[in-house]
Amino acid sequence: MITGSYREMLRRQFFGREQREPTGPVPVIKRVARDYANAPGSGLRATWIGWSSVLVEIDGRIILTDPVWSERCSPSTLVGPKRFHAPPIAIDELPAVDLVVISHDHFDHLDIVGLEALVDRPDPRHAGRCDG
Repeated sequence: MITGSYREMLRRQFFGREQREPTGPVPVIKRVARDYANAPGSGLRATWIGWSSVLVEIDGRIILTDPVWSERCSPSTLVGPKRFHAPPIAIDELPAVDLVVISHDHFDHLDIVGLEALVDRPDPRHAGRCDG
């Protein structure tokens, strides 16, 4: 927590020397669709995607929180916070998602490009099914 005046807070935000990034590569375990073929024995499994994005399996249901797959959490692809690593699983490798939770509309919780890609994915549970 930063204490002091607003001016001091801004000075430290833009010119402070605090360690703000990992000093080395972040260890990442890549995942693919087959990793989710079998439900976890405990009924619970969580995969951290990055930022606030987590794929949570609870008793056979799959919940995705704050889906962010873009390289930057920003309205721009050129500036703004950049990922420390690629997402551990590609959107097209995700299992069928039952529920998406978006906690609020900040860029690090709501990635429109990623959300649109998620919506456009075919749901393998409905393959060959016609609801027309």
